[in-house]
Amino acid sequence: MRQEHSATQRGAITRLQAQGTFGCIVRPWIGAAEITFHARDLDDASFAQLRVGQPVEFDVVSTPTGLRAVRVRVLGK
Repeated sequence: MRQEHSATQRGAITRLQAQGTFGCIVRPWIGAAEITFHARDLDDASFAQLRVGQPVEFDVVSTPTGLRAVRVRVLGK
């Protein structure tokens, strides 16, 4: 079971998996550390609509495998 880790944060998409299920977001104030997200955690967007460099807003949860972005929303559609 995952638990909430933080309030809403902002970042930019840095990588998208070719199969269309996972991607990575970087939070500029933290540096190069990426946080992953799953396609099922997107709000109001499909994975096919995403592009590297897009600004996003998201929440962070702690999972057994580390931090993950959820409720990912594309900014400035």
